[in-house]
Amino acid sequence: MTEREMAELVVLKTGGSEKASNNTQLYIVMLAVAVVASNSLILSPILSDVATSLGSTPTAISRAVAAYGAGTMISALFLAPQIDRLGASRALRFALLSLALALLCSAGATNPLMLMGAQAFAGLSAGVILPSSYALATLFGEPKELSRSLGKVLFGWSLAFVCGIPGLALISDLLAWHSAYLILFAIALFLSFEVRNASNLEYGAAKKSVQPSLLTALTQNNVPVLLIVCFHFTSAFYGVFAFLADQVRQASATTASAAGAIIFAFGVGFAAGTAATWLVDKIGARRLLPAALFINAAVYGLMAIAGRDYAATLAIVTLWGANTNVSLNMIVLLLSQSSSAAKGRILGLNSATTYLGATFGVTVAGIFYEASGFETVSLCAVLLQVCGAMLFWAATIADSKVQSPTAAQ
Repeated sequence: MTEREMAELVVLKTGGSEKASNNTQLYIVMLAVAVVASNSLILSPILSDVATSLGSTPTAISRAVAAYGAGTMISALFLAPQIDRLGASRALRFALLSLALALLCSAGATNPLMLMGAQAFAGLSAGVILPSSYALATLFGEPKELSRSLGKVLFGWSLAFVCGIPGLALISDLLAWHSAYLILFAIALFLSFEVRNASNLEYGAAKKSVQPSLLTALTQNNVPVLLIVCFHFTSAFYGVFAFLADQVRQASATTASAAGAIIFAFGVGFAAGTAATWLVDKIGARRLLPAALFINAAVYGLMAIAGRDYAATLAIVTLWGANTNVSLNMIVLLLSQSSSAAKGRILGLNSATTYLGATFGVTVAGIFYEASGFETVSLCAVLLQVCGAMLFWAATIADSKVQSPTAAQ
């Protein structure tokens, strides 16, 4: 074997080893997202158990969810920008350690106020973990397969829907609700030691970079438009998701477990949507996003028509889950590509916008749901998706017109 052939073999082995290592890291980041998602959703099925155990009411305990959401929004706005200075790997490691501590405090809570404080702390951690995870998806992934890399990380939400929440709820039934938080604590602690540096360049760039201002982040490529689209998308999603199960139970006179199957169907659809991310890499997120939003509008329209039929709703919700995955993938991908220097702040703004949309969507949907029923909620979601698609489409056309004269020169 010649010297040149030996050198090529070494490069090939090193490249293969690095790719395998990066894939492993993507799965670790995916699990980090799954832990965050599981913590944000687990209180719902065990609400009554926690309330009884702490000698309180479900309403009082549910305030911990609000505290979590507020903590996440504040963190995404004010702490996530530190990702650009520290580097996404280090930020994720620190945030996982603080989440582990918050989960341990949640497990040991002896009154509702202590649980609220622990969940607010968990929210502060989540506001850094999510944007860090999304940023690392683009750093550990292959340049031509960024959507698929991001799809692997977003699969963490599917794990939470399909395995995390049902599994933790079952463990809570068999043991105690504290066990659910202790398991999440152990996983978060383990993951914090398993996250490695995305690259040496990440730290070098992070140390030299000047922390971008909010105004700087908002002036990057289409960031304001994408954040508005994100707000439309999440407002519609959370507004419909909050009342869909209740609508099915009232219309079909089904049990709580049958209504819970709708959430499972959504999780299955969300997981299946990961397989479609290759289309995003092939065609491009900028081209596909308006189409995905129009498909969402059609899905919400179908819910308004067939929301009273249990079997039809299950089928529609599965499609909804798949398209939600692809839509979310494209929004996050386009935001992450807007700027390398301000990536942490931009993805933090995405998380803040998501929770703002969730608060707005659930609040407004609740008013419409009580006043005129689920059909009105679904039709409002249709309108939000169409407006988001048209806005992004108009911005894309405007960009192409601006770039055309430059390309011609």
